[in-house]
Amino acid sequence: MDKFKTRIKAGICDVDREYQFYFKWLLNKLNQIFKWNNLPETVDETFLNNMLFLNGNVCWTDKLKGQLTVYYGNPGGEPDRYYLPTLFTIANPVMGSTNVRIENDAEGIMMFNSKGDKFFTYMPSTGGLYELIHQTATLLADNIVSINTAQINGRVQAIVTAGNNILRNSAEVYMKQLYAGKPYTVLDENLLADIKVNPLSGSNNSNTIAQLIELHQYIIAQFFNSVGIKTNPVNKKERLITDEINSVDNYLAVSLNEMLTSRQETVERINKKYNTNISVDLTEELKPVIEEAINEDTKEADNNE
Repeated sequence: MDKFKTRIKAGICDVDREYQFYFKWLLNKLNQIFKWNNLPETVDETFLNNMLFLNGNVCWTDKLKGQLTVYYGNPGGEPDRYYLPTLFTIANPVMGSTNVRIENDAEGIMMFNSKGDKFFTYMPSTGGLYELIHQTATLLADNIVSINTAQINGRVQAIVTAGNNILRNSAEVYMKQLYAGKPYTVLDENLLADIKVNPLSGSNNSNTIAQLIELHQYIIAQFFNSVGIKTNPVNKKERLITDEINSVDNYLAVSLNEMLTSRQETVERINKKYNTNISVDLTEELKPVIEEAINEDTKEADNNE
């Protein structure tokens, strides 16, 4: 009930609230990309996914209490010859604090969202997909508020003027009834003669809303395209020639395959070190994206021979 009252009071013209919704919505969509199998009971899948997407990395180790799990922390120690940190500092409120030697997977294994997320000492970590989610959620929040504002402004069809407070109050009651959906009202003939209605002209509200809706679809499509999930905004694909379509599709598959490969290669090292049988793959709905790109690359190579 309290949330319902807040909705009545604030509507959806609250950019901060909309941002929070879209940030969580986008992150939830990302959580549906990969399917993990045989994770240890000590590993929370949602935490694992969120850390990779938002922070860019997690550390797998059994150094704390002998339980293999994943941790958030900070890189440190002397860099190796490739300027990679050799220690990972963990400060967990339940499991405790420690420094994990990660060079050559000595005491722990780092898993990265992609190769670009490796934290070389001469450059900052990219933080997974946090900035992409943040940017997209910001654009969607601003745009949905613009759509709602255009809807509200579309109700304003006229300005009503009245000569005194009695007439003004009568006119206000009349307008409120119309905005509430009542198709008619009854006014005294003398009052009606003294109330003037000035219609507004020159507005193109329906066209504005259509453009904002198209922009909303475009922003969402660009987000998924950025992570490698092919999405065509507002049915624009028919404007591309076949070669351009194949080129775009193959490029998009690279991002998705890069994140998958980063996880799978790390899982192989985890299984070898900790004698586990973990596996990760794309969800069934997304497997055709990679397979289609591979098939197109094969066809192109055959045609060039």
